[in-house]
Amino acid sequence: MKFLFTIGVIIYGLNLFGQIRATSELGDQVILYEDGTWEFDFSDNLPLIVEMENPGFTASLRNDVKGEYIPKLFTESQNANKITDEAEWFESNELELDVLYPQDLEIWYQNTSLPLTILGFPLKKIIFSGDYQMIIYGDGDYQKTYLLISDLTEETIFQILDLSSYAYSDLIDDENIDFTKQELHWAQLDGETLYLSHYHRTYSKSSKGQNAYLTSIDLNSLEVLWRSQALTNNASNFLVYDDGIICGYGFTAEDDFIYVLDKTNGKRVQSIPVKSGPEYIIRKEEKIYVRTYDMNYVFGIK
Repeated sequence: MKFLFTIGVIIYGLNLFGQIRATSELGDQVILYEDGTWEFDFSDNLPLIVEMENPGFTASLRNDVKGEYIPKLFTESQNANKITDEAEWFESNELELDVLYPQDLEIWYQNTSLPLTILGFPLKKIIFSGDYQMIIYGDGDYQKTYLLISDLTEETIFQILDLSSYAYSDLIDDENIDFTKQELHWAQLDGETLYLSHYHRTYSKSSKGQNAYLTSIDLNSLEVLWRSQALTNNASNFLVYDDGIICGYGFTAEDDFIYVLDKTNGKRVQSIPVKSGPEYIIRKEEKIYVRTYDMNYVFGIK
């Protein structure tokens, strides 16, 4: 929680996150902000930032494991949407996406003990995943990308990962580099396994087909367990369901699909053609609601 300056301080440097560190007249370590506020500095209790290696931009699937309970989808309904009626779709179906953006975070800012920046890079998004929150930091151009994983109580921070090496495929040329940065769009923690979605928003040919991967990482060892085929997910989110992951890919003049992956090995086990690129994939009870660019789908589960 942040407070107005009412304390005497001795400034002694910058903290891990690029903010001014100081010691109060009572001996507490605090962080000073440009707007005249301060908060207690907990950075000494934070784990070190781990710089993740380039994961490679070809599929790396597993053959030694196989999921037992993988959902199989069937289409219950489909109808055209108005393209601009996204909010109405959420409201009419009573759906929610477990994510907060900076414009939604006033109350969270007032109560959190977590950093608002990492090495000067601001908070971009908070994704809630069961009992955990996944906080993405980066600049406007995503030159750096960090992911902080904590429990909801903020008592434990499990990892702070530097995922900047995931940004560009090996085949990017100077002509396309400005719009082919693969940003971290979604993350989920399932047990001790972290799942990540990276993609850029333009044609896949701009990165020579190397775009839109899901990656599975062991949260303890930080070993990459598998990386999906390219062009697997560029929806805003994906959904972990039993031993499966429901995701989707599509873009103008490209093929559009909903995919079900085996979450243990990254392999596609079901491919469902849809009429336009998937945008949201949300579970409500035993139904999967999917909004694509111009269509709404409801899938049942076998």
